[in-house]
Amino acid sequence: MKTILITSDFSENSIDAAHAGIELARLFHAKVILMHVYSLPLPTTEFPEMIDFSAYEGIKKAQLEQLKKKLSVPDVEIETFTAPGMSFYEEVQHYAEHRQIDLIVLGLTGSSRMSEILLGSNTMSLLAHASVPVLAIPKGFSIKDKLNIAFAYDGQKIENQKNMDLLREMALKLNTKIHAFHVAKEKHDQVLYERLKSHLPFERFTLETEINDHTDPGILEYVTNNKIDILALIPRKYKFFDRLFHESHTREIAEAGSIPILALPD
Repeated sequence: MKTILITSDFSENSIDAAHAGIELARLFHAKVILMHVYSLPLPTTEFPEMIDFSAYEGIKKAQLEQLKKKLSVPDVEIETFTAPGMSFYEEVQHYAEHRQIDLIVLGLTGSSRMSEILLGSNTMSLLAHASVPVLAIPKGFSIKDKLNIAFAYDGQKIENQKNMDLLREMALKLNTKIHAFHVAKEKHDQVLYERLKSHLPFERFTLETEINDHTDPGILEYVTNNKIDILALIPRKYKFFDRLFHESHTREIAEAGSIPILALPD
């Protein structure tokens, strides 16, 4: 991993995510691009010509430079980039592709209740649709020496090997194994293990079957029961993002907070 794009709206949540992104950059010896997308203020009928857009842009750039100073650590190169845009998702997606970004890091923004965090948000759009891996980080999360990483494997062929290499590299840097799991009605670990191993040539992973009739509750139960710190998945099949915050059995998780989600596009 060479370049990490960290997006920030200067909220407390996004600053927590930025600190985690900087720590990942330090571990990977990666460059950081700190990005802020802002909407231009609209003229009003009372003051149709009194908005100085260049001054407004200058304010945003100054805010980003101040954040850069707060985040600066030895051995991590940080570049800043500000851009006006009507669509946060489109601006970030376009920039990430243009700059060949390896990972996008951003905060889970909203209130403390998970049911109000992701649904319909910028984070949701990037997690579900971005062509670049996205790590969405909740408030208060920090990178530790060792984190439990789970990979929700759907059993299908994985087309994007580069993203699986990123997952393996992340596990190595965080000194942990990958807890791969498959949600199904009955166990068939060995067949899926060999299939996954062809995509993930990495001795330090296990594969388990989470017995459940439904994928989304099965993912939630595995994450909860195994004290997972980061959940990785390929967002091509799951309705997970849409339904995670509305299932009654997740109330306990919703009140406690969330864990980072690493979306690996295929």
